[in-house]
Amino acid sequence: AEACDALGGFLLLQSVAGGTGAGAGTFIAEALVDDYSSAHMLNCCVWPYASGEVTVQPYNTLLSIAAMAQVSSGMLLLQNEVLHATCTRLMGLKHPGFKVGLAMRA
Repeated sequence: AEACDALGGFLLLQSVAGGTGAGAGTFIAEALVDDYSSAHMLNCCVWPYASGEVTVQPYNTLLSIAAMAQVSSGMLLLQNEVLHATCTRLMGLKHPGFKVGLAMRA
């Protein structure tokens, strides 16, 4: 970014359920804003499944979203259930996942 003639901004994609996406993603977003305060930042955050995978998932989600709202120029929330339903309905995949997507690209 420092060697860029005209830096427009950053696009971040992360999960907000917990783990690396919520913690490290939020930290990276805050660090980018500190270093490049004039650049815009759009965060595409994947909202977790309603059923939950971890007991503290709702807290991780709320804390991550609150932190992102403070440093972002804009946020795009993507729901896991909707993404799953879209892959199932439009692509005909019974069990969408990373391996299926990578196999389709090849």
